[in-house]
Amino acid sequence: MKQISWIPFLVILTTNVFGQWVQTSGPSGGGISDFAFAGNRILAASFDFGNGVFASEDNGATWHQSGLQGQMLTKISALGNTVIAATTHNSYNETDEIYRSDDAGVTWSKVLTIDNINGVRSICHFQQRWFLSSQGQNGSLYVSNDDGLTWVQNDPVLFNFSHPFAMVSSDNYLIAGTDINGKPVVARTSDGQSWTFTSSDSVPRVYCGTSYGSTVWLGAEGGVMYSTDGGALWSRPSNKGFQNKQEYVKSMCVSQDTILAVSSLNFVYYSLDRGNSWRRFAGSGLPSNASSFFAIALRNGTYYLGASSGILALSNVGSQWQYNTTGLLAASVSALASTDGKIFAITERGVSFTSDAGISWHDPQGPLDLNDTYLIGFAAQQNALYVYGDGLYQWKDQSWSVVDDAPITGLAQSSSGRLFSTRQSDDPIAGRSGMFYSDNGGSTWDSLLTFANSFDTEYYFSKGCMMAHGTTVIAAQTSVAFQNFTDTYFLYVSVDNGLSWRQGLLNKAPSFIYYADGAWYIGTYGGGLLRSVDDGASWALVPAIRSEADVTSLVKTGSWLFASVTGNGSMNDGIYGSGDDGNSWHVAGDANYNFPGPLTSDGTRLYDGGPSVWERKLSELDVNVHQEPHNFAELETFPNPSTSIVNFRISAVREVHGALVISDELGRTILRREIGRVENREELDLPVGGLSVGSYNVRLIDKSGYTVASSKFEIVR
Repeated sequence: MKQISWIPFLVILTTNVFGQWVQTSGPSGGGISDFAFAGNRILAASFDFGNGVFASEDNGATWHQSGLQGQMLTKISALGNTVIAATTHNSYNETDEIYRSDDAGVTWSKVLTIDNINGVRSICHFQQRWFLSSQGQNGSLYVSNDDGLTWVQNDPVLFNFSHPFAMVSSDNYLIAGTDINGKPVVARTSDGQSWTFTSSDSVPRVYCGTSYGSTVWLGAEGGVMYSTDGGALWSRPSNKGFQNKQEYVKSMCVSQDTILAVSSLNFVYYSLDRGNSWRRFAGSGLPSNASSFFAIALRNGTYYLGASSGILALSNVGSQWQYNTTGLLAASVSALASTDGKIFAITERGVSFTSDAGISWHDPQGPLDLNDTYLIGFAAQQNALYVYGDGLYQWKDQSWSVVDDAPITGLAQSSSGRLFSTRQSDDPIAGRSGMFYSDNGGSTWDSLLTFANSFDTEYYFSKGCMMAHGTTVIAAQTSVAFQNFTDTYFLYVSVDNGLSWRQGLLNKAPSFIYYADGAWYIGTYGGGLLRSVDDGASWALVPAIRSEADVTSLVKTGSWLFASVTGNGSMNDGIYGSGDDGNSWHVAGDANYNFPGPLTSDGTRLYDGGPSVWERKLSELDVNVHQEPHNFAELETFPNPSTSIVNFRISAVREVHGALVISDELGRTILRREIGRVENREELDLPVGGLSVGSYNVRLIDKSGYTVASSKFEIVR
């Protein structure tokens, strides 16, 4: 077993030699906590990475920023052109700010700061006044008599603000669900000053409210309740279909007898009979991998659902939900790929792609949109694009097709077209993990390496840590010893298309495996960036990236390496670039909000995924976009054929600094010899007595990885 070798580290240079990153218009997404309607504008409050307010003037087809960017928002409410929005910073004893707009959300001003609360729970307009409730240590009821410009506390006697205080207004009453002496109550007021209460053992705790016509609806534990007389008497429908009595409604909207609701257990329900019976939306376009649903609203016959992954729209309860978020930024992007003039991105809601450098993004629509599929990464090789996770899918004819429905954790394709995959069992005791290959495009698979879990040890292949180039395949594996819960990291290398394997050790958990221009790279969590120039036989730290850094992504374009670096001690997280083979690194722009994410390049731009996708033109990063001609050198081999020594004569019209790379007829790298600076004409000799009889290709590559000359020679005995 060969140990991985290490070399001392240097310090990253943090000089910011690059310009600003530009956020593309997608992939559309971002967490939405609330909606408001101001004239012909739909306003969405976004909390995801502090995205602020977004507006749509075309019924949600497209969205654009509308102020308060950099603020995380929880509640928003509008009447006419006046809009009130609440920000949030933490979940306990936070300081929240209240903002006001008098032009339908175009411009904003701060009007109130509230300290030591657990959040704003309700914003409501009633009889020419605004009412706002907050929950927590300093929770209170705030009232504005001048259209939201100034606010005063006006706490009703006995109200308990340790629980949510949800408000809704009817024609003549303001109605609130609150708590008195530990019991939930429903209160109402006709003047905003004096309150009367409905209290009994049958009154549930209230979390939200809405109205339709003369009926007021409250969302509560176990379902909904309604009143047709301004809150004096309340009726409780059967509410059959909710999971349990503790599940509560946190957002709802009503149209005639139809009610849609978002519950505390992250379900979306609908009722067609005024709450007597409920059904959950199962599938119907709802993303199963969205972490949360937050708010639901109805406007002009269209339902809008705010989720952690963006906004969904529904025009008919029996139809499919559709994402309606073009231009809504900050979806979490976990992987990027570039192929065929397109950039593909994996988000919480499937795969999006752009053909115009991020000006517009698209979600492939068809029999398979992958919206409900857990995905890990891409493999873009040999003019084919694959995405894998809960299955294996190939991009064909502008849509996805299923290749394999079994879960896959890693994927690669060698020069012969052979597919390699890693898989693992969900059972840590009796399950098995392994590596497989397919020579028919993934239709059937054969086993290469298999590992059986036991009560002592669990084996699994690291997600996304597999790569192939030529006939070399490299994959990373983790084993967990249950006795002391220690992890061991293995590296498996095959240079013969998977026929045989050698095993090595890594000191830190791997994050990715990457190949570029004759070199292999492994990113690690807490172990820096490793490089091998001998097909994985030995590894060394890439200079100038600290050995304790997390390196989570790498791409080489032109002569430049770009790396996503986090966890780097006193150094800033971010994207770093190196134009000298990793000997020194510089911050590649400081306006990507320090979210170093997955990287890719289309040859013209560099793309960074984090919240949304960011791009920089390579020409602005001093990367030569147009490759220079590489026919400035000639390479001769003699004697040819040879038995023991081959001489190489290099003739170059300008300086060459790179390597000679020898490969066999199958494309496998056999030898690599670094060369110093060569000018004009120089001869080198290389012993080849250990090579088998046959034909070999030799390439002269410069330090950028480009082939500047090539030749062939034969070995005879």
